[in-house]
Amino acid sequence: MRVLAEDIGLALGCGAHLAALRRLETGGLRLSASCTLETLAGLSDDECDARLLPPDTLVAALPRIDLEPVEALRFAQGQAVARTGLPDATYRVYTAEGFAGIAVAIEGTVRPRRLTAGASSSAASEGKRAAIESLES
Repeated sequence: MRVLAEDIGLALGCGAHLAALRRLETGGLRLSASCTLETLAGLSDDECDARLLPPDTLVAALPRIDLEPVEALRFAQGQAVARTGLPDATYRVYTAEGFAGIAVAIEGTVRPRRLTAGASSSAASEGKRAAIESLES
């Protein structure tokens, strides 16, 4: 938009600039659906929770990978997980507990890039249970 204003100014033979620029939507998030921090501060905990979006909303455009419990444990510990057949790309990663973070698939491995705060504790208990079950059977 800024360049467009400059181009119009050049075409008219005068300078031009934007006095203000306001983004109304990005990544599927609309300004009209937002609220101020002051508004949030005035809400009850339940009302506040109802207004907040889950963290994976921000990465919904990325392709999804679901991990098995043993894979989730490795992922939560920052280790790469073998996954053949995936194109090299950035992915949003889920375990049985939900959104676990962001990973990059490179040459048949899924490598953690960013983990959610709860990813390691829930994945640890999931992974341990799965490992014990596989030993018992």
